[in-house]
Amino acid sequence: MAFATIFQGIAWRTVHDLFGYNPLADEDLTVLMNANDDKSYLTQKWVNFWGQIGTFLIPALLFARVFKSPIAGSYFPHTKFPAIKWIALYTLPIVLLPISELLSEMNLNLLPASFQTDTETSFISLVDRVTTETSFSAILLNTILFAFLPGVAEELFFRGVLQKLMTKITWNVHAGIFTTSFLFTFVHFRFNSFIPLFCLSTLLGYLVVWTSSIKTSIIVHSLYNLYALLVEILLKSTDWEFQILQRLGLATICLVLAFLLVRWISRPNRLNYTLHHYLI
Repeated sequence: MAFATIFQGIAWRTVHDLFGYNPLADEDLTVLMNANDDKSYLTQKWVNFWGQIGTFLIPALLFARVFKSPIAGSYFPHTKFPAIKWIALYTLPIVLLPISELLSEMNLNLLPASFQTDTETSFISLVDRVTTETSFSAILLNTILFAFLPGVAEELFFRGVLQKLMTKITWNVHAGIFTTSFLFTFVHFRFNSFIPLFCLSTLLGYLVVWTSSIKTSIIVHSLYNLYALLVEILLKSTDWEFQILQRLGLATICLVLAFLLVRWISRPNRLNYTLHHYLI
């Protein structure tokens, strides 16, 4: 929390000096939620960058450095996968997208529109603006900021540190995964996406356990963000529109594929892991 406060302070101080925004002023916060304004858009990207660094990446790396305990352990154990499993790992995020889209729609139907937080409003505005940028340089920068940086930073923090901590506290792998997934979802403050975020986080948690490597969750998380970004850009540049039955059918097929891919990626570890082995 201290690092998050420090780095957010650095980000907002820079924003104040460059653009004159005051994060404590209600009128400035209202402007900042609208990414259609160029200064607001750059501000959101800048604050997001420092937020990922200060809230997740540095605390996770510092925790591993200072404690050198089994909880932090080695973030990148030597795990050998055959080429076919790497292909399956890179394919998994693609088939997760239609499932996540359907879960998001279910989530929206369960909650009233008034339940949407200011953070979610700002996030939607930011995504809309990001997906309008189609130049190579813009896509490359946005890929780093919104795909790979969150994929690495959040996985090191939530799966590399917090999940093992929760597992050690509860002495139960499943409780550790579900508790971490709840915290992962809550921290994002996007309650209209609670179900898909929770399900994705839970899957990432089990992938780490079943493969004995955090590399798998980092890859899936990062590529999921990347594929989602590219799909949004593609859909905005075309007039594709799927009907509810088409989305339901596609999500069902992808659910089966995701189940098969996860089984393939995690074997044989999935059948042989123990709590003691995971905590070591």
